[in-house]
Amino acid sequence: MSGTDNIGFVGLGNMGLPMAKRIAKKHQLVIYTRNLDQGQLLCSSGQLPGAKAVSTVQELVHACDVVLFCLPNDAMSLQVILEEALPYAQHPCTLVDMSTVKQSTSLRCAQACQARGIDFLDAPISGGPRKARDGMLTIMCGGKQEAYDKVESILEAMGSHVRLMGNHGAGTAAKLVNQLLVGVHSMAACEAMLLAEKLGVQDQQTLQDILTWSFGCSKVLERHMPVISSGMFEDSEMPLRNMVKDLDIVQAAARDVGISLPVTAAAQRLHADAATEGYSDWDMAVPYVLLDRSEKDMLGPRLGISDEQWGF
Repeated sequence: MSGTDNIGFVGLGNMGLPMAKRIAKKHQLVIYTRNLDQGQLLCSSGQLPGAKAVSTVQELVHACDVVLFCLPNDAMSLQVILEEALPYAQHPCTLVDMSTVKQSTSLRCAQACQARGIDFLDAPISGGPRKARDGMLTIMCGGKQEAYDKVESILEAMGSHVRLMGNHGAGTAAKLVNQLLVGVHSMAACEAMLLAEKLGVQDQQTLQDILTWSFGCSKVLERHMPVISSGMFEDSEMPLRNMVKDLDIVQAAARDVGISLPVTAAAQRLHADAATEGYSDWDMAVPYVLLDRSEKDMLGPRLGISDEQWGF
């Protein structure tokens, strides 16, 4: 298989799979999964039409001129990119990390790639699984202009707003700013919905409609309102654990540059408290149920949670 026109993808999770599906519609896709049978099934079942699954990252890198990574954390990005991909990459291969990681992780990958003459971009994403399915993601890139120009059309298969933010690390910096806002807006949405309930607002749909057109609205509020109103926090495509991880990274970044983010710190604590209570895999709006401890009497039955399961 020639590397020309082949796009590699590693990390087919809640975000990665719908992104890979967008790529497969316009490009020849090569994928790697830890379980080869799973990768082959994705290709043969029609989820990734025309794609090919390979058994190692080394094989994928040899087959492709551009390899995209969408991985869950810093440790995985460092391992897969620096240990499994980079040693086998050859010019003109370009490695693109679309994960949400520390800026130091992006810079470390960029420096290692540069030492081997391989182009690298940090290109984290925003928008969630729905926008990934629709090809409407926001993609924030950091790296050299030439590398960005090479992959821009590929990124545009997944995103409607794709921008080069600056040199290496600039894309990750933009994503961390975004995640700060997401975390704070998430807690604000939870508090707003709790206040509405306590003040006796019973017509949740009308409240959602009016807030959508009000100055206080945010995309996070629009997203959280129906989740909170329905009480359907389980089996979410946007689990709390991701928000906890991202806010930890944001706070670490703030410490690195010597600034204090008190509102973000409060949001971080509340998200972490919910995770500690056992809700890591529940929807990111689940801190709502912990904001007022007395809510257990009302929400417990609705969520099917006993007093013992609440843990307090």
